Amino acid sequence: MPMSDTVGPGLVDEHGVGDCFAHSPTGALFAAVGSLAALNLPVDQVDPVAVIHHRVAPVGDIYPAMVSQAAAATATDSRMPSEPGATTKVAVLGFTVTDYTAERAVLGIALGVGDPARATSYRQVLMPLVMAWYDGDWKLVYTDAMARPQPVTSADQYIGWAP
Repeated sequence: MPMSDTVGPGLVDEHGVGDCFAHSPTGALFAAVGSLAALNLPVDQVDPVAVIHHRVAPVGDIYPAMVSQAAAATATDSRMPSEPGATTKVAVLGFTVTDYTAERAVLGIALGVGDPARATSYRQVLMPLVMAWYDGDWKLVYTDAMARPQPVTSADQYIGWAP
């Protein structure tokens, strides 16, 4: 999760979930990347119900289903724990800011997915994200477009991400 003294997160709770991002385009970007990271952490590192409550805006039909699914998986312990020594196969390559107002940020997060050393298993995609300023913080708005990331054809499509 990206962290900055000026952009956020200002707080990280006992579940490892960050909150209190700056009310700015950069704050929205850091919240977006942090939200993606938290939503994809192994279950032995984060409580998925806490992540949804902290990082996802409670709007739309999918929100209650996300909470119910995470709660059911937590209750039955049917989620997979992380493997010792496992490394992530998703890397942030860059971003775009398509639109920004004080209430909403439309972003694209460029991701490298898979093993870059193995061309057949590696791809670069641009995932469209909408962040809403909700209850004093940036929250991810789940959209159908998130499920359809677009292929990256050129690095010119995004601003490079420096870890």
